[in-house]
Amino acid sequence: YTTLFRSQKKEVIRVYGVDSDKIRNIAIGYNAERFKLPEGDLIYRGGIPRRRRVSLPDGEVLEKGEALDLLFAGKLGEKKGVFSLLRAVEFFFQEEKEKSALRLFLAGDNGNLTEKEAVYRLAESCSYPIHFLGRLEQEELVKFYQFSDIFTLPSFFDAVPLTVLEALACGNKVVLTALEGLEDFFKENTPASPVFFVQLPKMQNQDEMKKEDMAAFETKLKESIRKATEYTYKNMVSISFLSWDAICKNILDCKD
Repeated sequence: YTTLFRSQKKEVIRVYGVDSDKIRNIAIGYNAERFKLPEGDLIYRGGIPRRRRVSLPDGEVLEKGEALDLLFAGKLGEKKGVFSLLRAVEFFFQEEKEKSALRLFLAGDNGNLTEKEAVYRLAESCSYPIHFLGRLEQEELVKFYQFSDIFTLPSFFDAVPLTVLEALACGNKVVLTALEGLEDFFKENTPASPVFFVQLPKMQNQDEMKKEDMAAFETKLKESIRKATEYTYKNMVSISFLSWDAICKNILDCKD
């Protein structure tokens, strides 16, 4: 039997009565051949190489300047925390705009047209630049991982998101909601990686946040973005042991 992290292993033992020695934590893997630090024409942020420029879907080319570049990748909806992200970044921008500029890149789409339009309306009210990238193929998404500084994923409900591993491998700091099992996963597998967790309030119906809890959550999200901004890399943390090759080796080792 395989599980992703210790708490999941304990739950399997409790529910199914499986012997602990027959369960092994394997984690999940990412494509290390595609998702890695940029090469070629580079600029350095805190010793970490970043892509010097990136092309938007409409062909506009953006240069890596002094602005703080934030990236989100996923469904553009409430349950992925997009509305809270837009508001939290606005709060952060209003407090920091005299010190530095910022840009937010949103990769993804939403088949629910009403919710998608609500995201666009909220974005129009924000006072910082927001770039909607739409759905991106991996070979395009990786360029934005390599260009941005902080990857944000304030989901209300999720499994272990592969996008976080991809972002870390490309040199991003990460702001992530402390969903069940996620803190365990990163503490067990890559404790030195710059992942900043945002605590969620008690949810209703598993993935719905009470309106009265929203403001406090968004304040916590803003502060986690601030912590990630202030964090300075000393050394790039390798997560190659979570690559597809490494995970496959662990699985094969389980059979021995």
